[in-house]
Amino acid sequence: MKIKVKLNITGKKISSIIEDILVASKLPSCLGNMCPPLVMNEILDEDTEYLGFSFNIDPDDKSDVKPDVITNSVEHLNINKFAVKKSGIKRLEEIKNDMIINYTNHVIKCATCKLTDTCFKLSTLYSDNIKTIENI
Repeated sequence: MKIKVKLNITGKKISSIIEDILVASKLPSCLGNMCPPLVMNEILDEDTEYLGFSFNIDPDDKSDVKPDVITNSVEHLNINKFAVKKSGIKRLEEIKNDMIINYTNHVIKCATCKLTDTCFKLSTLYSDNIKTIENI
């Protein structure tokens, strides 16, 4: 079953990591303020990647994180019945880091590009076309 899984459950928050990378690249950290709509704080994924019945999970793979910390899925909120897998938390961190790297690489390239005017015009045209299609 697919569930919404929160990405900011462990480690540094997505926005904080993005700001650190931008500052290290000598760009203003405010460019990272655009990230919330662009970098998801939740993903939709299979529940079995992250959760399992407490009695079925290998004790070495059982984390201390409670199910309600990673999802609001009503079916999985019984903390006595379900447990969060350490391998699931590791997977979330990998997904989070991949999204951050993709976003920051794009922002850094965009910020140092000499074609921003043209890009802005194309992006505006593309956005207008999507709105037109949605209204049809």
